[in-house]
Amino acid sequence: MSETVKYNNPPGLAKPLGAYSHVARAKASELVFIAGQLAVNEAGELVGKGDFGAQMRQVFDNLGRALLSEGLGFTNVTKFTAFLVHSQDLEGFMAVRKELYAKIYPGGQYPPNTLLMVDRLVGGTVSDRGRGHRGGLLNLAGQCAKWHLKDLYS
Repeated sequence: MSETVKYNNPPGLAKPLGAYSHVARAKASELVFIAGQLAVNEAGELVGKGDFGAQMRQVFDNLGRALLSEGLGFTNVTKFTAFLVHSQDLEGFMAVRKELYAKIYPGGQYPPNTLLMVDRLVGGTVSDRGRGHRGGLLNLAGQCAKWHLKDLYS
């Protein structure tokens, strides 16, 4: 856990249903918002068509690249918003998130996460049968806090 982003599950709220916290508090000099990432590579090609785990790993890889482009890492994330196209992918989402979080949040403290089921992702067509953007099964967006050393000590 970052010293400037603190995650909390306050008394009086039920235990989170998964790997997330109810609250994140950040001392920041800047906020960074990352658009929802899809399971596409740099060329815009879908990675892992029909393979939820492969797609989720690609989405997190894309998020990592977006964070790095701003000099940030996953410990700067204050909130995730996840969109799944199929409710039957919920168990896969939880399993892959647990696997990935063990690596990127080894302290066991996780950002808040809003998880939504949607009909399709942008770019999906009727012929996709609700699978979304060229067969994409999920979309994940992040909100981050960025700080400068001078701000931490003022």
